[in-house]
Amino acid sequence: TKNMFQIFPKKAAESLIEVIIAVFVVSLGSSVATSLVVTSIQSNSFSRDNLIALNLATEGLEAMRNIRDNNWLRFSFDKGKCWNISPETTDCSTGKIISSGNYTVSLDKGYAWILKKIGDGKTLNLDTMSGNDDFKLQLEERDKQNVYVQVSSSGLKVTPTNFYRMVTVSYSYPGIDKMDTTSTIQWLFQGKKHEIRLNETLTNYQKGKDI
Repeated sequence: TKNMFQIFPKKAAESLIEVIIAVFVVSLGSSVATSLVVTSIQSNSFSRDNLIALNLATEGLEAMRNIRDNNWLRFSFDKGKCWNISPETTDCSTGKIISSGNYTVSLDKGYAWILKKIGDGKTLNLDTMSGNDDFKLQLEERDKQNVYVQVSSSGLKVTPTNFYRMVTVSYSYPGIDKMDTTSTIQWLFQGKKHEIRLNETLTNYQKGKDI
């Protein structure tokens, strides 16, 4: 018997408590690692959406600025009166001035801006899930690239997005050549509304420089 114990030396046996503790530590480490991965993915997704929203809001202001600048070119003979004419209007004398209100802006098939007024007092507010469809943005496939639009062209493939855009026009000082524009983007992330809002005052600084 003595020789047997020399061949098979004694080993410390692991207790059940030690096994449970080991399993708990491994499980806790796995849970923490999983939580960090999920949090990182969510953070990256939100950062991506926030960047897209910022670019879309900036684009809304750029669209309004482009419409004004294009009016100066189209109606160079009367920049004082025609600077804030709607882009679909071709005759300044009977043209339609961009009035105060809420609008959508979208690129048509020829990459010119379309300005559409949303009436009936509708305003963008994702806290209420109704009445926002007019402001929804879609991805339209054009020439092997995707373009965000609010008015889709017929025959082109469109994909709904999670973003909504509203451009608001107002005139703080009627009779003065200043048009206040606000571009608002809203989207839902994990069921919560997020918003980016940018403002710019467009002026008719070309007034008096008619050709």
